[in-house]
Amino acid sequence: MNKYSTGSFSPVLFTEWSSCFGCFGFECCQKKHHLLMNRSLKIIMVVLLFGLLIMVRSYEDDLFYDPLIRFFKVDHSTQMLPEFDIWKLLMNVALRFFMNTTISLLILWILFMKKEIIKISALLYSAVFVVLLMAFIFLIYSKEMGGHLALFYVRRFLIQPLFLLLLIPAFYFQKKI
Repeated sequence: MNKYSTGSFSPVLFTEWSSCFGCFGFECCQKKHHLLMNRSLKIIMVVLLFGLLIMVRSYEDDLFYDPLIRFFKVDHSTQMLPEFDIWKLLMNVALRFFMNTTISLLILWILFMKKEIIKISALLYSAVFVVLLMAFIFLIYSKEMGGHLALFYVRRFLIQPLFLLLLIPAFYFQKKI
């Protein structure tokens, strides 16, 4: 039997487990994982997560209720907004935002491995969500013929992970300083 045996109690395995998941071991575990995750693994994981963001975008018609997708693909400058279920639309926009946010936070975690960055990013995402959702609701209820450009861009920021493209360079710049 070796020291990592699973058949009986192993003090070494227990020590590793408790240092990683014990009361005071999270920081130790975080440092170990930071050292273990080499550059190539980080790249692979980030590419896979970006692939997941692309899949959310690719299957948007199947995954989400959003009649505005088809509306904005045609000449919408002279048309009224289509009829839709506002609550269903808002819930699906929120779901998509939170899916993209979760994947984006995972990408930020893999790139930087700092809880502070994730906390700040989560707060920023929350604030952006509240402000943009209020603007989205206001723009939907102020239906006018044409003039949907503001609605288009607010919706785009809600359903696409554009904020991630701002945060990554910002945190890299902050890391360099």
